[in-house]
Amino acid sequence: MKIKPFFRLDFFGLFYVIIVIGSKTKIKILLISMADQVIKKDGSKEPFDVEKIKKGIRLASQQAGLDEAKQNEITEKVTAKVVETLQDEKEVRAIEIRDKILSELDLFAPSVAASWRDYEMSKSKR
Repeated sequence: MKIKPFFRLDFFGLFYVIIVIGSKTKIKILLISMADQVIKKDGSKEPFDVEKIKKGIRLASQQAGLDEAKQNEITEKVTAKVVETLQDEKEVRAIEIRDKILSELDLFAPSVAASWRDYEMSKSKR
């Protein structure tokens, strides 16, 4: 019997865990309180936006040459893990978010983590 979990985090902070066991599907919906504010490198603050995390992961996945289905899978899985680790934070530093993303990418998709780091290196050389 094959068990295949699927994670999804939507814009409103609803975290879906969908588990398919054989022909039966179970869906759990959890409300996760996420960090409210992100402290940027220059010290300014902005509202936490989960879509920025997704966008960064998706772009790195594209650069790594993953197909669209794999891009979506990695994006959703890593985003869910990162948001889960931030659920009790009111404020979080942007660098902490970056480190959490890269840590998860190192586990789930090393080629995507490498693409992310390559982009950062090219950006710093400008």
